[in-house]
Amino acid sequence: MNGDLKLIGVKVKGYKRLELFECAIDPDKGIVTVGGQNGAGKSSLLDAILAALVRPDPRTKSPVNANSEKADIMLAIGTSETEIEYKVWRGFTRGGSLAIKVQRGGSLLQDSAGALNDLLGKTFVDPIQFIEMQPRDQRKTLADLIGLDVTSFDTAIQEAKDSEKRADQHQKSLEAKVQDLPWHDDAPEEELSAAELSRALTEALAHNQKIDSAAQEIEAKRRESDRLIAAAAECDREIERLRELIALQEQKKVEYRTQSAEALSGIPELETLATAEKIDPSHITTKIGEIEALNNKRRDNQARLRARDLWKEAEDQLKVAIEKRKEAESAKRAALARAKFPVPDLGFDADQVTYKGYPFAQASGAEQIRVAVGIALAMRGRLGLLLIKDASKLDNATLEILAAEANRLGAQVICEIVANQTDDGWDKDCDFYIVDGHMESEEERAARTARPEESAS
Repeated sequence: MNGDLKLIGVKVKGYKRLELFECAIDPDKGIVTVGGQNGAGKSSLLDAILAALVRPDPRTKSPVNANSEKADIMLAIGTSETEIEYKVWRGFTRGGSLAIKVQRGGSLLQDSAGALNDLLGKTFVDPIQFIEMQPRDQRKTLADLIGLDVTSFDTAIQEAKDSEKRADQHQKSLEAKVQDLPWHDDAPEEELSAAELSRALTEALAHNQKIDSAAQEIEAKRRESDRLIAAAAECDREIERLRELIALQEQKKVEYRTQSAEALSGIPELETLATAEKIDPSHITTKIGEIEALNNKRRDNQARLRARDLWKEAEDQLKVAIEKRKEAESAKRAALARAKFPVPDLGFDADQVTYKGYPFAQASGAEQIRVAVGIALAMRGRLGLLLIKDASKLDNATLEILAAEANRLGAQVICEIVANQTDDGWDKDCDFYIVDGHMESEEERAARTARPEESAS
């Protein structure tokens, strides 16, 4: 039956600061306090018990006391002083550790490790140390205790969260890009071409050039006609002056008249062309410029539509990432729901232990102690023993809660408390006191308790 055995007796010689400590412990007392000044050897006592049952402190190279050649630790475990079921012995020399010996019912057991595992179970935790652990260390301790490895769940959740974050950032950047791109309601659906208008412009300019050329030609012909008429007049004057050349001049006159008539030929057609209405090319030029502007607007709209499509794709990817994260979290919740926690309402998230759905650190002091003691004793073997160092940091109310919880769970708690000697005795009430590496003897205690009476007499 788990927790049915208690630590009945302890004897330590030459271990760390302890030169000699030997005591019998009341198995019915839930919490046992060991007092003494700093450096007296209180922690050495708890270390000795831990070294015998589990392992010595790996940080200590040699636990043998400076005044001793070897160290011995002997523990008696049972239900009462007369009913001792196990005896555990462990020795140390300056050269190293000796093998552990475990007796049961007077017989030396071959499998000492198996016997200790039966006594201790799977864990051996200081509940106060658990409370003082970092949140992630608390979480690991609890996960190891219930045998649930949620690393794969946490990894899947973290990967899903990372993917979700990346998808969210990507779709937001694309959304911003879409908003930054221009949009034109009057942009054409298809790209426009200026080639046809360019041809029309070329024809119009050629037509206008013909009109201008016709007008210029008319003017040139008229100037030529005027020149020839003037020449004919000059001939008339020459006739008067040169009678002898009349015939010749008459002939020239006829020729000039003929040439004048020929020079004026085709004027009616040219006059018709010259009086035709000119085509204004400005509206064609304007339309050519508008085509490029409209095409630019269309290109802007197409760029925005492409960016919007990418944004929508990113939104879909974000939804997938969120769904994967929810599935991973759901799988983890299901695994946690199936797990058997040592204390009701206990659980953990990716970073810390939770109690009643809130971080363990936010629980009250009493709740933290109840949870920590429950964890410490959850996987205990037949020996429900808790060792608490630095219990001086706990106030009386906390110690009372710890004692009540230990009694409720049938546990045995050994605490070390700093106590100082005064003229009236010790300033803290403890079950045992250690003075300079020795347990205070009955004679020393009797002398101390009698001292006030003697001074009064």
